[in-house]
Amino acid sequence: MGEEPIYATSSSRFSKSGPDASSVVDVEAPGLPAKLSALLPQLTSESIAESVPLQMLATFPNGSEWGVTESTRTAFRSSDSSVATVNPFGIVTPAGRRKATILVTYGFESSTVELNIPFICLGNSPARGSARQ
Repeated sequence: MGEEPIYATSSSRFSKSGPDASSVVDVEAPGLPAKLSALLPQLTSESIAESVPLQMLATFPNGSEWGVTESTRTAFRSSDSSVATVNPFGIVTPAGRRKATILVTYGFESSTVELNIPFICLGNSPARGSARQ
């Protein structure tokens, strides 16, 4: 597997009737990445109804690249929730026609790598009271 260990944790998902057949395994490279990047360095939404997914990559000191969008070490936050919200899986949902910044952090409590991603929503929400057919 290489010179450095890869850390894995697992957990079971539960339903109201008990555990189901699926499990979640979180495989992580050790330490902090040297660089955090996004496949799209800026996000643009054409309308308020259009969510935009983030795709995050971490480059580690040994040169390896890992997709870390769904890592338990990755956290997302919007600079202005009246413009956009972002869920724990990196899905950005517009809330207003303006600009905001999505802050992405990867790491541990005391050590993190951060990246700011500009976001803009160009469109407006549908008119209130109008019916869609």
